[in-house]
Amino acid sequence: MPIIPLKNLLKGAISRARISRQVDARELVLFVNDALRRLVPFEKSQDAKAVSYKDGVMTIYVLHSSARHLLAQAEPDLLRKLKETFPEKQFLHFSIRISKRFPNEDL
Repeated sequence: MPIIPLKNLLKGAISRARISRQVDARELVLFVNDALRRLVPFEKSQDAKAVSYKDGVMTIYVLHSSARHLLAQAEPDLLRKLKETFPEKQFLHFSIRISKRFPNEDL
């Protein structure tokens, strides 16, 4: 019996379970959160968090308007990086929302 790489088995299992879209969305959210940590000034790095990706829209929550303004200025560069890193995905825009706390605190 030939040895099959584990990554091939996992990819098939994800496809069979039809959760590949959720895995892709999670990977994109993590990528954007990493980019946000580098983008937002150090003392404010916890003031913005990507929480979801669906139908080409990345939803980002911020804790105050100055973080929203900073992200609005950086949106073209961040979209370009996303398109370069994930060329197979469609990115329309970011939905940036101001909130007192982040939803889905486990992200």
